[in-house]
Amino acid sequence: MSDKCTYLVNRRISTADAPGAARELYRSLVEVGAVEPHPRNNIPLCLATAFAVRSDCPHFDALVPPKYPRRPHITGVAIEVTDYEWRAEPGGAELTPRYRAGSGLFFNNDGVEAVCPGCGHVIELGPPGSEPLYKALDDWCSMRDGASVVCPNCANTSPLHEWDTASHSFAVGHLGIGLWGGMLGALTEEPQPPSALALRRLLGDNANDYAVIYCHI
Repeated sequence: MSDKCTYLVNRRISTADAPGAARELYRSLVEVGAVEPHPRNNIPLCLATAFAVRSDCPHFDALVPPKYPRRPHITGVAIEVTDYEWRAEPGGAELTPRYRAGSGLFFNNDGVEAVCPGCGHVIELGPPGSEPLYKALDDWCSMRDGASVVCPNCANTSPLHEWDTASHSFAVGHLGIGLWGGMLGALTEEPQPPSALALRRLLGDNANDYAVIYCHI
């Protein structure tokens, strides 16, 4: 099994729009032959229920650096929506409501740093001073979009989903796309290589503004 995953998170999409966007992405990926149509929970190198990447799909592994002796391989694509889950149906899959099925929280277990959108103050989850972030995370789990953070530095209050991360360790959003099997560093390079831009387009990120999170699960 693998504990490495690259997530692209749409932090701006609304609760109402996320399910439709997820269904549209699923149909698109199946139609272009990128993934298999049925969700599975036994995909190699994948710890989530996801759609297996077809062996003849070049889009994902094109971003994996070839310099490593054991080159990572993207094997599964998870399309996650808060409070929804995928169920296998004859001929494909259906996204259905299920309370708390998806949390909308995406983070690296090695450490989380969140950056205030107002003043740039960094809160590291865990040490003293991170209580405002803990409270916001608890609030998100119970009220979703109502969660906000009071910055201990500038005292401004801002929605939790607006807090960014320079370390690519944390994001909150109603739609997350997990690429299981490796960390695709090209997605955070500047300027973005053509292969990274092509993958973003394939995944519906037409404005290049999905947050990229590298996860150790």
